[in-house]
Formats: sequence, C-alpha cells, structure tokens
Amino acid sequence: MRASWAVRAAPNGGKSWTRWDWGAADQLWKDVHKRTVDPSIRTVKDLSEVEVRQARDILREFCRGDRLEKMESVLTHRTLSKRIVFENPDNPNNVWACLRTLDSFGVQTVDLIFDVEVSNFVKKRAFRKKSRKVVTAAVGTQKWMSTNTHRSTTNCLETLKQNGFRILSTDVNKHAKPIHDIDWSGKVAVVFGNEVSGISDTVRSISDESFYIPMAGFAESFNLSVACAVTVSTIASKRCLSDTPTPFEQDQIMLTWLLRSIRGSSEILERKGISVSDPDNPARLVQTTVRPTESDDDDESGGDVCGESD
Repeated sequence: MRASWAVRAAPNGGKSWTRWDWGAADQLWKDVHKRTVDPSIRTVKDLSEVEVRQARDILREFCRGDRLEKMESVLTHRTLSKRIVFENPDNPNNVWACLRTLDSFGVQTVDLIFDVEVSNFVKKRAFRKKSRKVVTAAVGTQKWMSTNTHRSTTNCLETLKQNGFRILSTDVNKHAKPIHDIDWSGKVAVVFGNEVSGISDTVRSISDESFYIPMAGFAESFNLSVACAVTVSTIASKRCLSDTPTPFEQDQIMLTWLLRSIRGSSEILERKGISVSDPDNPARLVQTTVRPTESDDDDESGGDVCGESD
C-alpha cells in the first residue's frame, strides 16, 4: 500500500514530510485517559451549565457564519438515546463506513470495545496491532461524533445499563427476534460483534434482547457496515431517532464541535478564564516527521494524511 505524504514548511525554510503513524493510536489512548491520573484536566463534561454556555458563546465568534449555521442545523437532528457499540471490530474500513452512516442518521455516540480477554478469533499480538489500526482509522475520521473506547466489554455494557440503556445485540439464536419485532423506544444500545466470530459470550449474558435481520438469499450474514445501516434505518422508520438532547446536552455537543473546529480553541478559552481540554479530539493524533525514501512508496504502516476538514 502506498504511503500518503504531505509536504510542510520546515523551520529552516526547506521541506519536511509528515504522515500518520499507526503508533499514534497508543498516544491517543494515553491522551484520552490522561484525566484518570491527572484530575486537573477538565473536559466539556466537567464544566457547569454556565461555563458551557460561556465557552460556547466565546468560540461562536471565531466560527464562520455558514459553518455555524450548518452545525446548528445538524444539532437539531442529533440523538443521544440511541448508541452503537462495536465489540472487537476487525476491519477499520467497516468501522469508518459505519460511523459515516451513523452520523448521517444523527446518532451522536459510539462505543468501541477492544477487549483481548473475550477475543478468541485471533492471536492477542495480532489483535492489538489490528486494534490500533481500528482506533486510528475510526476515531480519526469523525470529529463530529462522540466516540468512547473501552478495554472491557463487561464494564462498558454494565455502565450503559446503569445509565438506563437497554442492551440489544445482533445474534442468531433461538431467542433472537426479527429486527422489525423489536421495541426501539427509549434508551437503547445496539451491540455489533466481530465480523468473523460475532458477539462474545459476555455480550450474550448481559444483553436484554437479541435480534437478527431476516435474509432471503444464500448469504448467511450482512457486512458489518450494511447490517449497521439496515439497523439504524429500521430504527428511523419507526420514528425512534427523534429524541433530541436536552438544551444543556445540545450546548455540550456544540461546544465540543467548536473546540474541534477552531484552531487554538483551548488557548482562546484559557485567555478568557475557562480551562477546558478535549482529549478525545481526533486531531490530537500524533504525527511523525520523517524524510521520504524510495522504500516508503510500498510502506504499509502509513495512513492517509488529512488536514483540517469540514
């Protein structure tokens, strides 16, 4: 696979070459969870309602009018009552396609589980390498979504239950129901398993219900991204994606989007007396600067370089 490079101006006036490093996922994980060892780091969730509104209003002044109008329009169609959970996904491209679909339907929150203890379809070493690619590709492409990563299936699903979510898993068993027979009202978290082995026994034991998508052909299953699209489309057809967030939750989402869209946003707020960081920001992926060589054309460790985008 050909490595993707971007040319940047070097301090000495020359050129430097920058590309994504798959090892950046490790650094991203450390950044996301840094607050567990440094409680002084404040995120949007740590701010009071007054602080969230103040920060939002400050950053609005630095956002283009048309862009702000688009963000406000999209926000009215966002929902927090439905969230999708991917357990040990194997293909980064599938996850990325799912995120684009979920964003299009207004689903704001996605959970990614990378639990080696319940992963029995590949060797642990290979799984960890694949997990880093999934995190880099999936988290790094959707700055408009709230993406949470977990290292324990049990902890993730139990936390969702404590927050009032029903756990529905995609599975084929004697107790599973056709997708159209499921009650999608209220707070629901849908769990999709690995593309090869499906959901784990841990998910089966914690799930409140399981469902399947009826098929009329010879194929035994859909691709993950297709199954995700069919599921969310079914939920939307039953008008169960119209649960809009509370005004405070909308302010939190808008502030997160502004933090990720405006260069130096945290510094701007710091000067105004509001300390807030966004360790989940995909833009925080670490980049490495190296000189290109002929062998780099066939380097499979490089990912696509992406600048700031809409």
